[in-house]
Amino acid sequence: HPAAAAVTNRGFETGDLTGWSTGTVTESVTVVGDDTIAPGVVASPLEGNYMARLGEPEPSKEETQPMGPNELYQDFTITENTLRFAYNIWTYDYTGFDEFSWELRRTCTDTVIGTFQTKAWGTEGDTARKTSGWQVVEVDTSSYQGQSARLSFSARGTEDTYYAFWVYIDSAEEALAPGVVDLSNIKVNGFSPSQNSQTQTILLARPPGTGTVTIAVPILCPDGTAPTSVDLIVSG
Repeated sequence: HPAAAAVTNRGFETGDLTGWSTGTVTESVTVVGDDTIAPGVVASPLEGNYMARLGEPEPSKEETQPMGPNELYQDFTITENTLRFAYNIWTYDYTGFDEFSWELRRTCTDTVIGTFQTKAWGTEGDTARKTSGWQVVEVDTSSYQGQSARLSFSARGTEDTYYAFWVYIDSAEEALAPGVVDLSNIKVNGFSPSQNSQTQTILLARPPGTGTVTIAVPILCPDGTAPTSVDLIVSG
């Protein structure tokens, strides 16, 4: 893939962690292809044949996980205007527990260029298996040409040893550019649904007779103006 910055093996297409380093590893940090989580449930790379996995996938909410981080990072020299990558969070836990974060930091001055942190999500006691879907991140590095930097990721169990939480990392050189729908900010009854950024779809499963489903979809036209009308296409 053409590199948006001088990160080696960003898509992990060597099939291993060549170019990357691990920090504290409580469970595992490894490279996988299609990853079978449970019968009929498979996590696939966003692009190419491989992706990194931080933590251990589990087939159900019954398995425990140890508290502690699973860390992956790479030191590199910024050579282009944009750093682009993607992550996909899987969890059985809910709001306030476990944690994923990424950070891009200038190593010469210890200045943070970009950072993000999120915990597991869902209503209180929601231990259903959930996935964020692939989330593409773009960091503006145009002001830092030629400077040394560190890109780091961490996925960790916090608070207790209940319910697995793990994260996949991949390159995003060929991922679809954002459309008029802000997929990452769609909410179903106030919470983020499972989604697929490649096909620009959300996945919603509701038993019959469970009441009203409110779907909030942020939409802007390409020129930044609000649309005068929209189409909602429902299938399945």
